[in-house]
Amino acid sequence: MYIHVRNNSLTVLAPGLFRGLEYLVKLDLSYNELQSEWLTEFSFQDLIRLVVLDLSHNKISQLNQQAKAFDGVDVLSFLALDNNQIKNIEKAAFSNLKSLEDLNINGNKLREVPEAISHLRYLKALDLGDNLISSLRNLPVNGLDLLYGLRLVNNKISGNISRDTFVNIPSLKILNLAKNDITHIDSGTFTGNRNLQAVRLDANSITSISNLFDSLPNLGVVKCGNSFICDCDMEWLQRINNLKHDRCYPTIMDLDSIYCQMPFIRGGVYLPLVDIQPSQFLCQYVSHCFTLCHCCEFDACDCEMSCPDGCRCYHDQSWRSNIVNCSAYDLVAVPDRIPMDATEVYLDGNDFKNLSSHSFIGRKHMQILYVNASNVNTLDNETFSGLTRLTVLHLEDNLLETLRGHEFKYLSPLRELYLHNNKLRYIHQHTFVDMSHLEILTLHDNRLINFPVWRMVDNPYLMKISLRNNLWTCECQFVESFEIWVMDNVRKVIDSDELKCISTSDESPDSYIIDFNATNCLNSSSTSTVIQPMIFHNLLHPVIAIVVAFIVLVLLLILLFLSSKDEVWVNQILAAQLERGEKPYRVCLHYRDFPVTAYITETMVEAVESSKRTIIVLSKNFIENEWCRFQFKSAHHEVLKKKRKKIIVVVLGDIPSRDLDADLKLYLKTNTCIRKYG
Repeated sequence: MYIHVRNNSLTVLAPGLFRGLEYLVKLDLSYNELQSEWLTEFSFQDLIRLVVLDLSHNKISQLNQQAKAFDGVDVLSFLALDNNQIKNIEKAAFSNLKSLEDLNINGNKLREVPEAISHLRYLKALDLGDNLISSLRNLPVNGLDLLYGLRLVNNKISGNISRDTFVNIPSLKILNLAKNDITHIDSGTFTGNRNLQAVRLDANSITSISNLFDSLPNLGVVKCGNSFICDCDMEWLQRINNLKHDRCYPTIMDLDSIYCQMPFIRGGVYLPLVDIQPSQFLCQYVSHCFTLCHCCEFDACDCEMSCPDGCRCYHDQSWRSNIVNCSAYDLVAVPDRIPMDATEVYLDGNDFKNLSSHSFIGRKHMQILYVNASNVNTLDNETFSGLTRLTVLHLEDNLLETLRGHEFKYLSPLRELYLHNNKLRYIHQHTFVDMSHLEILTLHDNRLINFPVWRMVDNPYLMKISLRNNLWTCECQFVESFEIWVMDNVRKVIDSDELKCISTSDESPDSYIIDFNATNCLNSSSTSTVIQPMIFHNLLHPVIAIVVAFIVLVLLLILLFLSSKDEVWVNQILAAQLERGEKPYRVCLHYRDFPVTAYITETMVEAVESSKRTIIVLSKNFIENEWCRFQFKSAHHEVLKKKRKKIIVVVLGDIPSRDLDADLKLYLKTNTCIRKYG
């Protein structure tokens, strides 16, 4: 027989109400407004077969032994008192419930685990979640040998959980301690609970769970999401789910959501557990002597790990990572006793000024070195000698002015070099020669004027370089080479669109390198001996652009290459001046004078061999027409390869650098160029 009287706003439970219902098995009085005074010895009189009693979601505030509310319900198996207002349960309140197996008291106002549960010898599941319980000391669980489920979620439990807390619950299988303020659980706390199958420890303040789940062969599921301090003793947690085949470890259900507070990490304190590298699980040390080391009793023992005074040192589980942190310690010199096995050294934020020779000698395991923001103004010869495995070097935010080429000798493995925000004015072209594996180089925010970056041919793996905010000169010879190199390496130059050259002329404004108009450059000294003075009113400036139109001057014969669309200007002005000047030249125009049926390469070679000068008229017409013809272009390559010194390039109008291919840029760079305006 079942009676459901739930959700009826009942406020009164009259004595003897259920008299005569000896066969009633389940009584549901939940979601009413019953208070404590209506629970008396007559409330459930005669319900001798009652198995399930649900009093949840009422207004019950206490259970006292005088009321004897549960006398007579000797076979009661399930009692729900959850979501009431219970603050107190007297010790003998459950003394008659000898058969009770499930007790729900969650969602009340209990401040401690009620001692009344100690009478429930057959209790299997106890729910005390969502109360105000603050401590688990002296749990009244002696004799509860059948209890397998204990829920204490969302209480106020704080501090430490000691090893003996659950020792008297041998059958415990499911334990929920989530959403409390537990800070530590002693190692071995669950050793006596070998039947434990599932544990929730998430949403606490636990910093470590090392050795917590040892010797628990049945433990299958754990939720333990906390902000752990992931030191070298916690590295196992990251890979625990991959060790299931050993059948000795549980599955951590919330591994992806666990965040770690790192003992030492640059750029952030908390990291997702799954993203942490094994080398980042670190423990701090002051000194350490390996078992096989026999000199630790003496000074200058290489195999003894001693942290320099004032610094902090860390190691991973295997000692393959050995980090020395001396950042911002007001040091004026590099510490003498940096451990020989140090792999990462942080010396940034100090006041070194000068780094002397062999400052790091013997540190052959060092891979990363920070000496940035330390007022370093000079690097002596072989400062970094001995760092045969160094891959990352930070020297940014210092006061370096000059690199003479010897500073980075022997740093072949170096992959990242940071030199930005110094005062560099001069870098010798051999400075980076030994860095055959260099991938990242930062030179921005310095005072470089004409460092020939295009000569870095010994760095084939260079992927990123920064060059902005320097004092790059707008001098034509430099900018021409610089602009070509930047355009050819635009994917490497991460700030290519920010590069500017600084003009020394009031009439010429500063220019962005990638927009630099090479035709604005003038090289009058190289053209005055070739072109007669009468031409200069039309040809005003030397051309630093791409060879588009070829004009050839011949010994007593000037050979002109041009687009047929530019013949009016060539015939009426350029050729006319050359043929009718005070010193007349014989002029050969390729489109006019070359035999139509002749093989163009042979004709060009023969003409150039007999010529004094070859003039190429470079124009948009030439680029879009003649230069697009394969035979014409290949013939020019053959000729220009042999006779480059005899060539003059005349550029008609403004030709953007982007319109020039690599060949034309090379020809313009290596030959005399002049420009004709208008």
